[in-house]
Amino acid sequence: MNFNIKEATVILERVPQTLEFLYLVYLANDYIVMKRKELEMHSK
Repeated sequence: MNFNIKEATVILERVPQTLEFLYLVYLANDYIVMKRKELEMHSK
């Protein structure tokens, strides 16, 4: 097993950024769903 420590470090450094990005996408999606429901309620 030839595992490069430097590569592992780079990957671990990117993990927080990836999680932050996914969290922002999740929040944005939640917000869009909420707004869409509001619009549907008003149009009825």
